[in-house]
Amino acid sequence: MALTQAQSHEPLQLAREIAPVLRAEAEQGEKDRRLTPAAVDALKQTGMYRLFRPKSLGGWGLDPVSGLDVVEVLATADASAAWNVSQAMTVDSIAAWLPAEGAEQILGDADAVTCGAWHPHRTATKVDGGYRLSGRTQFNSNCMHATSVTTLAHVTNGEEVITDPNGEPMTLLAYMPADQVEIIPNWETLGLGGTGSHDVVAEDVFVPDCCTAWLLPLEKPNKHFGKQASLTTWPGIAVQVAVSLGVAQAALEALLELSEKVPNYTVSSLRDRPIVQCRIGQAAGKVLAARATLRQSMSDAWEDAQAGVQITDERRAQFQLASCQAAELSAKAVDDVYVCTGTTGIRNAGRFQRYFREAHVMTQHAFFGPARFQNVGEVLLGVPYTWGFFAI
Repeated sequence: MALTQAQSHEPLQLAREIAPVLRAEAEQGEKDRRLTPAAVDALKQTGMYRLFRPKSLGGWGLDPVSGLDVVEVLATADASAAWNVSQAMTVDSIAAWLPAEGAEQILGDADAVTCGAWHPHRTATKVDGGYRLSGRTQFNSNCMHATSVTTLAHVTNGEEVITDPNGEPMTLLAYMPADQVEIIPNWETLGLGGTGSHDVVAEDVFVPDCCTAWLLPLEKPNKHFGKQASLTTWPGIAVQVAVSLGVAQAALEALLELSEKVPNYTVSSLRDRPIVQCRIGQAAGKVLAARATLRQSMSDAWEDAQAGVQITDERRAQFQLASCQAAELSAKAVDDVYVCTGTTGIRNAGRFQRYFREAHVMTQHAFFGPARFQNVGEVLLGVPYTWGFFAI
């Protein structure tokens, strides 16, 4: 479908319009361990998978600050749908590393949907015109609906692994055709079940040179990608953690709706109870603080990027801190909400148990889990950092 069908609306408005569809499909998507056809169709028809895709390749070319807002709105309806959108946004933006021909081949079709996961590394062998990749990766969100799967690989030239001057294995970024890999349906998790983040196996899959690049600091993006590319992977990481904000906001709004409830064996409603008043205030404060910190870090970086300022370690650490804070504070806000819900919160048919599970699953992600606070501290203290993504 061509994007022109949605051009009379802005992405944020479109996200709000499809939110009821995503909300209605969320439960079935979790049962199926993948988004439903209706949810996927809504996301495709509105161009949600193409939010960060350059306009020259048929996308919205959305700026990174606006991207946070759209993903958060989607997440208030269905965290799994929002997560898969954020993954496509991330993988689309990483195509800046590729030659222009590769970006056009992967993203040029309006129905193209990207996905991928980077752990563990696959193996790749150099052949004429490209590489042959093999291996298995975990957490391939959105793989059930993707047209290409991105991956990282260590390359062998005969028996030797290609290394950098320090003797460390070089890392190849590659986009594999989705119809040439095998999906292992094993996504059974506490939350975010609808993301369909199954394992993906590649067996000697050929990828042309134009769809690969060495994963090194990005010095010059291809012609389709503008100043946002100077922020490298961080806009993608930020929109992923924006899902946490959407979950917390949804939980807060649901508690406001529930506030007229009079719990069993009592005579006063939730809204009249001091403990609930206190908790809801604390939850709202956590959401506001998390959102403000994440938005400010992105706004500052985007302003620098537009001015041609190159990203620094300090800026990367700021991004990382904002992301960790967003995930942690969002989960704590959901906890504040959950303790107010009583038995309503424990019912599988209700929304609160889902918010609880989703918020806590998000805190376990490698890019914004508790361990990343250490890496922020490394930068602040001026000691060598151990988080490889600070170097990209």
